[in-house]
Amino acid sequence: MGAGGLDRKAVKNCKLNQVKYSGGLKLVLDAAFFIRHILKIMASRSTRKTLFDILKWIIIAVILYFIIRQVITQWEQVKNYHWQIDWLYLVLSLFMLAGGLFFKSFLWSEVLKSFDTYLPPLRAFRVAYLSNLGRYVPGKIVQFVGIIYLAKKEGVREDVALASFALIQMFDIPSGLILIVTYLLIMGISFSTFSAYSSVLIAVGIVSLASLVIILTPSLLSKTLNIGLRLLKQPAINFSLQKKTGFKILFLYFVAWNIMGAAFYFFLRAVTSIPDNFFGQACVIFSASYLIGYLALFAPGGIGVREGVMGLLLAQIGGLATPVALAVGLAARLWFLVAELSVSVMALLVGSKK
Repeated sequence: MGAGGLDRKAVKNCKLNQVKYSGGLKLVLDAAFFIRHILKIMASRSTRKTLFDILKWIIIAVILYFIIRQVITQWEQVKNYHWQIDWLYLVLSLFMLAGGLFFKSFLWSEVLKSFDTYLPPLRAFRVAYLSNLGRYVPGKIVQFVGIIYLAKKEGVREDVALASFALIQMFDIPSGLILIVTYLLIMGISFSTFSAYSSVLIAVGIVSLASLVIILTPSLLSKTLNIGLRLLKQPAINFSLQKKTGFKILFLYFVAWNIMGAAFYFFLRAVTSIPDNFFGQACVIFSASYLIGYLALFAPGGIGVREGVMGLLLAQIGGLATPVALAVGLAARLWFLVAELSVSVMALLVGSKK
């Protein structure tokens, strides 16, 4: 074959390769544009929110799956446990829990006074309790929107409503932490019992102490509250809360946590065979599981998280078999919902100003 024949063949192969590579390049470019289009869609705020909501529900579903799976796989142990239903204790526990929920919401009227705003206690209870039901929506943002909307109908300024709600959290959450630390010290539970959670206990102790210092120092409390408002992109607000008043409100929230802890104690007495001197442990278990569930922003109403923590603590402190303890945690959710429903009816029956 001559040189001319080789050249013609080489040119032909080169053209074929060009077509092949241009086709491959087109495929790569098409894939790149497709990926870019998908990323652009995902970058939109609404899509990100949807994907985030889906992820939150997946996490909740996984937690509930493991809790229920633990109960089902060891069903014989759950079934053979000496279950009992003491209806007197059960009814008493529901009344006490409803009373605790009412009392905590009722305290919002005390907090409002520090903003030179007066709202009749029953109407304050109505606004605080109904808006607090917004915790059953992931992210807890509905709580903020709810209290602003309901408070406005009662004649409370929006900035006061939001600031007072933030101030409530600064009393409510620390008082629950203080209760946990107090009962652990009173009961003298050995450190080895919670050795796996030593870092968490140390953090709780530090936060409790810091909260006391902040609450009992009016100027520091004002600065802390306004920092929180700035994080929420809200304007700073002036309020006056004397040290004595701050301590009083903190103590009343501490009492409220004790009422709900006592309710949980009677619930346990109603369905399990816990010892009579289990009151302090019951308060610790209830408060810890409730707070961890509340602070888990991805879980509406702490669903899954509260039951899991409650079950683990009942097994750790109460000595119940893990599947039995988790079953009690699931039952406690139903118990809590019954009390919440009754208090919700009470709140709806209280007339609003408008």
